Amino acid sequence: MKKIQQEIDEYKKSEKIKQEANKKASAIRKNYLKKEEIEDEYRFTIKTDRLPADIFFVNLMTGAGNNIVVHPDVTGEITLNLKSVTVKEVLNVMREVYGFDYKYNNAIYTIFPKKLRTEIFPINYIDVQRVGVSDTSVLTGNVESSSQSGEQSSNQSASLVEGGGVINSGSRIQTRSETNFWASLNSALSQLIGVNKKK
Repeated sequence: MKKIQQEIDEYKKSEKIKQEANKKASAIRKNYLKKEEIEDEYRFTIKTDRLPADIFFVNLMTGAGNNIVVHPDVTGEITLNLKSVTVKEVLNVMREVYGFDYKYNNAIYTIFPKKLRTEIFPINYIDVQRVGVSDTSVLTGNVESSSQSGEQSSNQSASLVEGGGVINSGSRIQTRSETNFWASLNSALSQLIGVNKKK
């Protein structure tokens, strides 16, 4: 009987240890995980039929317990049926299908209307121009030699002249690489937005 009781006590003790470990793990997770990472784990099903866009976004964030600011120019009607999705997945669908962009900053979602807007992006890059040059010299020519009789002569091709001789020709290969980050960025942005140089 004592043995049975001991086994029961040991089982209760092990279960208690497991519960305490789970509580500690949950506390650590809440303290160290970013808020948006926790939000991504919350999944839900959403279905709407021709619901005004501003009301849709407000109800979406209210149900998920998030902060939201909807731009006054957000208009239109939303129709969708999504299952087991996160808030960010819904917002990405809205961006791709309806054109409503969003930004998450300081635990607040901001919803933007369907139009172009100006935004500043900081770029941490030193304003320098990098240039690299490498030289390769190739020497070619003729080495003239004569015998003691003064009649016989021979011409030989050589890349190095030993014991005297005359180099008639040579060539030099120079490789130059140049990196200008800001000029490349300006060109890429101009092509992206379609800037006309004549204007």
